[in-house]
Amino acid sequence: MNFNGNILRKHKFTNLGIYYKKYYLAQDIYEGSWWGIFDKKTDKKIWIKNEPIHHEILISPQETIIVFSKETKVYKKREVDFDTIKEYNFEGKLLQKYSMYENLPMFQKFHKKLELDFPKIPFLLEKSRRNLKSPWSGFYDYYRLNSMQILPKNNLGKKNKKFQEGNWLLSCRHGSLIFIIDKDTKKVIYSLNQFSIKSQIQGQHGVQLLENGNLLMFDNGRYRGESRIIELNPITLEIEFEYKQNFFSESQGYVEKINGNYMISESEKGRIFMINSKKELVWEYVNEELFDEKNSNYLENYGSPMWIYRARYIK
Repeated sequence: MNFNGNILRKHKFTNLGIYYKKYYLAQDIYEGSWWGIFDKKTDKKIWIKNEPIHHEILISPQETIIVFSKETKVYKKREVDFDTIKEYNFEGKLLQKYSMYENLPMFQKFHKKLELDFPKIPFLLEKSRRNLKSPWSGFYDYYRLNSMQILPKNNLGKKNKKFQEGNWLLSCRHGSLIFIIDKDTKKVIYSLNQFSIKSQIQGQHGVQLLENGNLLMFDNGRYRGESRIIELNPITLEIEFEYKQNFFSESQGYVEKINGNYMISESEKGRIFMINSKKELVWEYVNEELFDEKNSNYLENYGSPMWIYRARYIK
């Protein structure tokens, strides 16, 4: 799509879709059973990987493919999904797998107990329990990893190894947790949580370290009912830019900084808009495709714009 709102190309499979060179990579549907690589022009299948993934397809600087999956473990007498990070080459060969469950004691040192850390009370209905089991076989989700960035070159990384190029920046919805993982040791070297700043981070998505050394994120505001965009100094924890003017997405959401402007995905409204550094609206698009009985099982969504997970700028 261009900035006039004109659709330039549509693909058959779009969930988590990204472009890379002459390819596009995508999952079949949300929590679907497979993902793969396709020819950008023809939609021809290059290869398919029969495994469910979630939230992220990422191309590394080494031209490998990183995706999120899960593994189900019995934890505190519950069937719980724990996130895994998998790296593949472009031939579909698995190069490495990083398990958050195997590293759980390390991660837990950086946050207070989460809901699933408390013993299950018999016969008590838990709101966090899914009605149907996930594609990975769990009924609960421990961290719900929702984005990853391999840190680029940045001003802060030149002075502080925590933010050096190549480290992993992870965002988890549950606990509103942000971690930086050392690229070599795979140990947590930096973290934030919901209460790290006075105004709170609530269920954030799309956390990125910018060239200027600030953390940019879509702060969903799940509990205050108002989303915002913030640029946060990760050392002083001062908010250096904030935008919160009548938009809200309880889940999902994304922001990208482009030439000083901010392109924002208000996912649950099916809306993409751009503001400038003065917080003035410069562009807006609302999805023309609507929810109906063919694409949704939720009657309350019928007639409203279909959600947009992430809008990204293609150079």
